[in-house]
Amino acid sequence: MNKVVAFPGKGEARSKKEKRGGGGGGGAPPGERDALEAKVAEINTSHAFVLQGGRSFVLRELIHPTLHQPTQEFLTTTAFKDLFGIDRFYDAEQDRYTGLGHLWLKHKARRGYFGVTFNPEGAPDGWYNLWRGFTIEPAPATEDYRHHCRQFPTLTDHVLSNVAGGDKALAKWIWAWFAHMIQRPIERIGVALVLRGRQGSGKSALGDAVGMLLGPHYTLIDDPRHLVGNFNAHLASCLFLQADEAVWAGDKGAAGRLRSLITSSRTLQERKNIDAEQVRNLVRLLMTSEEDWVVPASKEERRFAVIDIGTGRMQDRAYFTALFSELKNGGLPHLLRFLMDFPLEEVSLNQLPRTEALFEQKAANFDTETEWWYNCLQQGAILSGHRKWAHEVPSAGLYASYLSFAERTKARRPFSNARLGIKLRQLIPLEYGFKPGKIKVEVDDVLPDGSRIPGRNGDGTPKTEWVNGYQMPGLTACRQHFCAMVRHDIKWPDDDVSGAPDCEKADSDAPF
Repeated sequence: MNKVVAFPGKGEARSKKEKRGGGGGGGAPPGERDALEAKVAEINTSHAFVLQGGRSFVLRELIHPTLHQPTQEFLTTTAFKDLFGIDRFYDAEQDRYTGLGHLWLKHKARRGYFGVTFNPEGAPDGWYNLWRGFTIEPAPATEDYRHHCRQFPTLTDHVLSNVAGGDKALAKWIWAWFAHMIQRPIERIGVALVLRGRQGSGKSALGDAVGMLLGPHYTLIDDPRHLVGNFNAHLASCLFLQADEAVWAGDKGAAGRLRSLITSSRTLQERKNIDAEQVRNLVRLLMTSEEDWVVPASKEERRFAVIDIGTGRMQDRAYFTALFSELKNGGLPHLLRFLMDFPLEEVSLNQLPRTEALFEQKAANFDTETEWWYNCLQQGAILSGHRKWAHEVPSAGLYASYLSFAERTKARRPFSNARLGIKLRQLIPLEYGFKPGKIKVEVDDVLPDGSRIPGRNGDGTPKTEWVNGYQMPGLTACRQHFCAMVRHDIKWPDDDVSGAPDCEKADSDAPF
């Protein structure tokens, strides 16, 4: 509960003056003091004096007219005086009648707080807590927490069949992500859940369902400005944020702010006309999108868990109507209890599911050099016009292959030959057998018409010369290293990947 504080000073001084008989006039009519006290108590039920950004405001509690859930707004003291300016009472200090708002602001019994915070575990004394709790009470606990799923079977099926594609281990990870938010709301895991799917596939249904438990602490947005814009007061009391088509991965300016929102324990909160201030960041982010490229995922990505929604229930209105009907008719308390009792120790949320959807996001963010090398690994050849993997590659031929790719993909600033060599040391470490140096290559003879034929010495042996080049590891080793680098088991177009690391397998004993 929010503990009210009395601000010392004026209230005490005024009480002494009132004891002396007021301001010298005729004084308040009989009974008016009691009427004023009653009005102050009435205003206290929905208003409080607070400090925000070093300025004074009156916090007003109300029920949102369309969402029908608790919310708050901050009134300037001038607006508050105007709101309660019609009712007038005798002011003993000034020996005249004045507005009720003015009198409440300097009344010793006014409700007031040192500041505003958002803490599901409780606020310090004298601070107003924006946390309103869950919308419903949880169902009684059972011996097996999974039994609660029987009260919302369609949502359970949606998570397993449509969201997780039948992968029980993935379904369990998804449920753990939501359970962590319910059980440990102030602990950061630094992972956003990203659901990608076609219109009508139900990619927003899971977030909407869990959001029903949180009321005003669940926010749905569809504009990038509300996700990474300057004014973010709507996130002040947000625990669960669902962003529907609200960000584009190619917006590099927004990428840093998006990552900070996901991982940082603090954020800069900025309201209009109020100085920005550092506050605790408790937001958990769920992103839904139809786009191919959704998030700015890096090769070593640890912030985005990207999952593709299946199309098995696409545009199935009866299915999703049943899903929400079950929740509204007794399922919500059981959903809350299920999430409260979920065994978080059985899931490592920091180990992202290695999905094809996540790899596609990583690939979309490859720089030109990594994309070219990935293309070479896909083709099984480095040099243009060759169909086999070369173990010795002249640097001129390798660079020509890269430049040709850069031109086709319209790269803005292709690397020089020297910079490409440095980049290759990241893509193929020396311990995998990669070594720059001199290599022996066969030389072509150029005919008068400009055509080329394999050069021959007088004894019929191939003509050769020493040139700058690279000794290359085998194709399997290069592919294996690339898989490790991007943390994904890539499905190559041939069978030459037997040594590649396996991705995590579904646990057949998972409880979903």
